[in-house]
This record gives sequence, C-alpha cells and structure tokens, in this order.
Amino acid sequence: MPPFLTELLTAVNENGINNFELLIFGYLGLLWLSILIWVTRDVLSRSNSLFFQAFSILLTLILPIIGVLFYLIIRPSKTQTERYYEQLEAELLESGKEKESADGPQCDKCFTEIEADYNICPNCSFQLKKSCYGCKKSYPKHWNRCPYCGRDHKERVTKPKRNRRITTKENKEKEDKKSILT
Repeated sequence: MPPFLTELLTAVNENGINNFELLIFGYLGLLWLSILIWVTRDVLSRSNSLFFQAFSILLTLILPIIGVLFYLIIRPSKTQTERYYEQLEAELLESGKEKESADGPQCDKCFTEIEADYNICPNCSFQLKKSCYGCKKSYPKHWNRCPYCGRDHKERVTKPKRNRRITTKENKEKEDKKSILT
C-alpha cells in the first residue's frame, strides 16, 4: 500500500472511524456525486427553463435520494432533441401530404409524375395497374379482385384444350413412319 494511504488510514483510525465505515461513507459520497451529475446533465437536456434547472439541481444537492425521486416525477418526458425531431417529422409529413394532394399521382418506384389512367410508368416501365382478364378494365396492382366484375386476379380466362381424337388412319400412318425409320 502506498505510504500516503497508510498515513490516511492511521489518522482515520485514531479518530474512531474504522475502515468499514470509511468505505460506506466513501460509497455514499460517490453515489451522491454521481446522482448530482446525472440530474444536472438530464435537466439541461430536457428543459430551457433556468428556474427549473436550478430547482432540480438544488433539490438533488440538498436531498440526494428523495430529490432525485421527486425530479423523476416532475421532469419532462422528452428531451429537447426528441421534441425537435418529432416536430420536424410532423412538418415533413404535412408537407408531403400537401405536395401529394397538389400534384398528380406518382410512380411508386421512381416517383415520376404520371397520368391517372397510365398502366405502366413511361420512365421506368414499372407496372402501376393490371388489367382484368374478364372485363379488360384496369385497376390498382395491389388489389386482389377486379372492382368492376369481381373476378379474382389469379383466375385467368383460358381456352379449354380440345382433346382431338386420332383416327385409325392417322395411327396407321404413324406406325408406317416408325417402321420406315427403324
């Protein structure tokens, strides 16, 4: 142990304070100091009010444990930075809604302005709408059913395959070709 620490411990022991009590007082002193630093940093990030900042710091300085509990109850829920970014986000969303309503529709992929009746974006060839197989009208690509005729987009009108009967004459011709080839 360094000599200055041994001198300090002997001086403390002569005054009637043992090492365990010294450890407890040191721990409580560091805890009080760390709480005071945390409250100071937190109140400065959450409020611009000089009165509120001074009140919170003094309350924690005078009443360490009770003061910090009281501060946790009365402190603002969000920091100034969080409030700024929420306000900025709200303004951006509002301006986006205004712009979208003022302008016409846009392509979902490249955000090029398009006409409402376009099925494919002329800039990037992205399919904006699909055509119904039944009634041939266009409707938004993400819908599952045609709003005009109610047909499911997975159902496709296909021509049924005709099973053609092979006559005995055709069978004989095929057999003749096989025999010639072999």
